[in-house]
Amino acid sequence: MTYIPANDSSDGAKVLYESKDGKTSKTFVALDWLAQLATHIPNRGEQADFAIVAYPAFAASTAE
Repeated sequence: MTYIPANDSSDGAKVLYESKDGKTSKTFVALDWLAQLATHIPNRGEQADFAIVAYPAFAASTAE
């Protein structure tokens, strides 16, 4: 991921995303990239069950 500031671009700040394997790349307007990133943040309490499944030892020690 590369940030291109607004003063280096003719049409505003941009973010250049490249996949880990290098096969895919996409350019976003900076605010659109931030909006896409925010869609992956879970709502409060949505991941509670996942935390117990992923870390059963930690969940057991905190339940006492």
